[in-house]
Amino acid sequence: MLADAHAGQIDVVVTFALSRMFRNALDYLKARAEFRAAGIQLISITQDFSSDPAGEMALSMVAIFDEYHSAENAKHVKRTMVENARRGFWNGQTPSLGFKTITVPQPKGKDRKKLIVDTTTAPLVRFIFDTYVHGTPEGPIGITRLAELLNKRGETIRGNKFHVSNVHAILTNTAYIGVVFFNKRDSRLKKMRPETEWVPIKVPSIIGEDLFYQAQAQM
Repeated sequence: MLADAHAGQIDVVVTFALSRMFRNALDYLKARAEFRAAGIQLISITQDFSSDPAGEMALSMVAIFDEYHSAENAKHVKRTMVENARRGFWNGQTPSLGFKTITVPQPKGKDRKKLIVDTTTAPLVRFIFDTYVHGTPEGPIGITRLAELLNKRGETIRGNKFHVSNVHAILTNTAYIGVVFFNKRDSRLKKMRPETEWVPIKVPSIIGEDLFYQAQAQM
């Protein structure tokens, strides 16, 4: 949208509320400055303020309160999801190759999800580990050649081709020996959280620990 604005393709931007467009006040202030420089009017249907300096100040205050409420909501959602993980339930992310989710009815509140082994794709996970650790009839195999072999066999991961990064991710995924860690990564800051904040979720194992740690040692 901002690119279209800079290209002169937009005259007016209409939003239900500023919080639907901007998750923090800085984003709002930057976009407002860009719109103003491009001669574009920004209208919030539910926040009718004048276009004079007092109205601009009021909108800036609204953006700050929107950011506060967004942060509070995120805090409550995270607390709920962490507790859900502590109880062994899945929070809705796409399961790793070899797993699928089932619904677990609850006596009170909404139903929960749990991971179980997907019998249609789990054999592929075992093949990847076995082939990497024990090699092929032609000899040992590295991750690059393993990805090429999988693609040559016509295997896919959720419809996509294999490459070095997703094969490496499979070979290092502790889910395959029975434990998934929730809350490992801070998506907002795009970095890993301290291990003390990780929440382990017990899941069915797909391979044995010996095979898994042989793969780690080989890497």
